[in-house]
Amino acid sequence: MIAQFFRFLFGYTYITRKNPRPFNEVHKRSCRYGQSISQKRYLRKEQAYLLIILNDGKRHYDGCRHCLPEMNTEEIQKSIKTQ
Repeated sequence: MIAQFFRFLFGYTYITRKNPRPFNEVHKRSCRYGQSISQKRYLRKEQAYLLIILNDGKRHYDGCRHCLPEMNTEEIQKSIKTQ
């Protein structure tokens, strides 16, 4: 409980897997899909966006379609095609 308070206090409001897979998603803490992750890695907003933008080498990070649609590659590609 105390750890959760300090994570919230210091702005750790994003979640991804602690042990990354070849393809990973970043979620907001309030996202129902992010809450189902068993071993979580907590991130600040800057860290989460850097992971998504830089794609951290071979481990591809993407924003969740539901809670981070502006950082989800599929949603971005759809919006480009419709313009």
